Amino acid sequence: MKRLRVLLLCMALLPLTAFAQELDCDVSVDFEQLPSFNKEQLTDFARDVKTYVNQFSWTGKNYGSDKIKCSVSIFFQSATGDNKYTVQAFVGSQRPIYSGERKSGKDTPILRLKDDKWTFTYIKNQSLYHNEFRADALLSVLDFYAYLIIGFDNDSFDPLGGAKEFQKAADIANLASSSISIGWEATGASYSRTRLINEVIDAKYEPLRQSFYNYHYNGLDMMSEEARSALDTMLVSLKTMSDLRTSINTQSLLIKTFFETKYMEIADIFLQYPNRSVYSTLATYDPSHQQTYDQYRMK
Repeated sequence: MKRLRVLLLCMALLPLTAFAQELDCDVSVDFEQLPSFNKEQLTDFARDVKTYVNQFSWTGKNYGSDKIKCSVSIFFQSATGDNKYTVQAFVGSQRPIYSGERKSGKDTPILRLKDDKWTFTYIKNQSLYHNEFRADALLSVLDFYAYLIIGFDNDSFDPLGGAKEFQKAADIANLASSSISIGWEATGASYSRTRLINEVIDAKYEPLRQSFYNYHYNGLDMMSEEARSALDTMLVSLKTMSDLRTSINTQSLLIKTFFETKYMEIADIFLQYPNRSVYSTLATYDPSHQQTYDQYRMK
């Protein structure tokens, strides 16, 4: 496993005290909609969040220079006088595509999420301390997405490799849902963190996670060596996900998240497939993006 080999090498070369963190997260904020007073209170917010996410060791493993690239974009929508804010966030991560054991120079998106149910209190100059045993409207969400990002990244390198991180995210969701309602609802038609992680850890969705691994490790990472075989592997993986949606849950948040993250990549990479009719197949697997596949079919 490519990522595992990097970790083992780092562990052999570095002392335990030199363990680095896992995430290289870019944090951006937009608070132009807020009054001047609140803008002043938020001048250090992006820096504080970036420091919190990047300097904590989420797994105790050393990723060295191979940290997971990710981003959190936070758009402030409203504020109250007690330093309480309502925001919309976009969370994303990516990993390198490999050619054999080497990075190809290209990246693949692993996670793309829109979270529009986030309300929290932030007080300027108040330190952010990590405590997974305490529900916090700001930090529990950051913790949740940190583990989710690492879990999906691990799943792309190793079958079900993100199990520990996903369980951590589930524990955070269980704790938060008992005391913080917004964004942590267990049921409903719209996106919620609890709904997503409950699907991720549900054994019924293990075939999807296996397919997620095959799509990346035996598909994308093999494109430079056996392009046709890699594309066929990816196509089988996409069919498995589509079949699961039909057989388990037509409203699956996990499957929707996968296709929302990957549809442009899917459309682009299958230009290398010998038969353009594959785009009709892709449209049946991912009907929400049929227009995109139809456009690529004509190229």
